[in-house]
Amino acid sequence: MSEPEKISPWSTIWLHPKLTMRHILDNFPTRYNHLLVIGGAFTHVIAYSISWYSWWLTVVVWVCLSIFSGLFTLYIGGGLLKWTGSWLKGQGSYQDVRSAIAWSQIPVLAFFIVEVIILLIVGGDGGNLFYTSVLFLLSLWTAIVFLCCLAEAQKFSFLKALISSIITGVIIVAAIVILMLLISAFSPDVAAPGGAVQTTEQT
Repeated sequence: MSEPEKISPWSTIWLHPKLTMRHILDNFPTRYNHLLVIGGAFTHVIAYSISWYSWWLTVVVWVCLSIFSGLFTLYIGGGLLKWTGSWLKGQGSYQDVRSAIAWSQIPVLAFFIVEVIILLIVGGDGGNLFYTSVLFLLSLWTAIVFLCCLAEAQKFSFLKALISSIITGVIIVAAIVILMLLISAFSPDVAAPGGAVQTTEQT
């Protein structure tokens, strides 16, 4: 596995994520980045799918959400991971981090296919132990592959990659909470107890 000609990112990233990531960064760091993140985002959009008035409108909404979510993850998420990683003495460039995010989507795409097959075989009952166990293991492995790719891109340890990801997640959640509070504070309607809307009206 040490010979570059034996490295195929589509297969070797599963068991040799660091070696594969280094091969990608040295040879084609920007290849397929957009397609991979949009494809990975599409699997999440499908999981929380909303049916609209017609099938074509539903597909258009799915595609638009996937593009927005994927590019947000690649550029905003990548920037935050680069920033928090620098606190831990990470040496990777912004492009390196984006490549790690993109290529770690390969297991996400593959596991989505596996999940669909499992659902067709055993059904989608959330209480199904087999389905839940397999989904948990696949999700865990996907996270491990991502952290290994990030660690290689930033040239630091797996633990630092985990810490950097946690800090980034906290920043994103905090930003969302602050944004929601600001929207709520400047909203003209104030919800009253019981779900009614209070309006100030003088007679």
